[in-house]
Amino acid sequence: MRIDPTPPLARSSCTIAAWILPALGALVVQYRIHLAQINPHGWLPGLNELVYGMLVLAAIGVGSSILAFVRREKWRWATTPIWLAGGAIIGWFALAILPH
Repeated sequence: MRIDPTPPLARSSCTIAAWILPALGALVVQYRIHLAQINPHGWLPGLNELVYGMLVLAAIGVGSSILAFVRREKWRWATTPIWLAGGAIIGWFALAILPH
């Protein structure tokens, strides 16, 4: 039986941040889309805010999840859905932006 020399941290601040920061960021993105629709200046106002907001929120979620794993937090496995979904969004954007 192998005993790990470093026990998990008691506080799960990055695990909590991995769920709270994208949720608060989604509210900010929704507000920006609303402001863009009030003063329309192009085709589908608010689409740029949505696309960039999704990319930033995915990066925040993945970053917080990775920090939770690196810090060996107690509930770090709870961030796995955010890590997978955020990675998929970032990968999709990378495939869409990179030249073929």
